[in-house]
Amino acid sequence: MVSRELRFLILVSVWLTFLISFCYAPILGVVMPIVNEALNFTPQMGTTYLSAFYMGYAIMVLPGGILADRIGYRYTIFGWFTRHGGHYCIDEYH
Repeated sequence: MVSRELRFLILVSVWLTFLISFCYAPILGVVMPIVNEALNFTPQMGTTYLSAFYMGYAIMVLPGGILADRIGYRYTIFGWFTRHGGHYCIDEYH
């Protein structure tokens, strides 16, 4: 059985992850001038970057929901963290 403290830690971690991703989408348009300057993007490149983010977000919402319904939200979240953690390790140490 999982302790109450561990359950609370998992809940807070998932909630913070959702909160960050939920807050990131609306403010991306506001911070695009800063991102464009930092990455040396032209306005067209910044618009393409922003469009790609929103397209990816829109495309993945439905499959993510279907996957969570089929295999459960816990496995979906675990798979997401595992995949992104693996990508981080590969990119960082490759």
